[in-house]
Amino acid sequence: MQIKLSAIVFILIFWFPDLVKSQESYALSESSQLTIHGKTNINTFDCAYSFNNKNEVTSFHTLENSEHIVISDVNFKIPIEDCECGNKMLNKDFQATLEADDHPYIDINISRLIFRKDRANEKEKTIWANLTIAGETRWKKIEFTSEHLEGQMLHMKGSFQINTKNFDLKKRKRFLGIVKVHDKVGISFLFKFVKNQ
Repeated sequence: MQIKLSAIVFILIFWFPDLVKSQESYALSESSQLTIHGKTNINTFDCAYSFNNKNEVTSFHTLENSEHIVISDVNFKIPIEDCECGNKMLNKDFQATLEADDHPYIDINISRLIFRKDRANEKEKTIWANLTIAGETRWKKIEFTSEHLEGQMLHMKGSFQINTKNFDLKKRKRFLGIVKVHDKVGISFLFKFVKNQ
């Protein structure tokens, strides 16, 4: 088994030497943002999380060649209590709806991201991610655009929708059930990666 594995690695290096040209480390920029957009029968609301609240910067190991940058095993942990919905009442309802006491994070896990170094190429792409909310994990298709900027910065921007029924969420109702939250919730994001010095 070890001989076969060594042979495969040798073939990859021999035939695709540019694929393992350099291994760098990128960190998630503090200016990255994620916003959850909800709607009730009365109005709309936004709950935003800014990564500049983080005490630690998340780093990712990457593979880089002359045309692409590949970031593997990308995992974003969004602390629900740090999402700002505009006022204390909305914050409390939001945290209760997502069962933050038992499940304090929204987890987004992506196995691999590929960025082209050609900045003119900004086509919309599709990936599948593991999305975990209130302890329930579902596969989710995410559409986004990516961009490689000067100064060794990578942008990933997009949005997607979830149905709260798929995560078995007990939506909160206020004012004797008059205010009802719609099942479909939108999530928009801008993730910025910068090369570690």
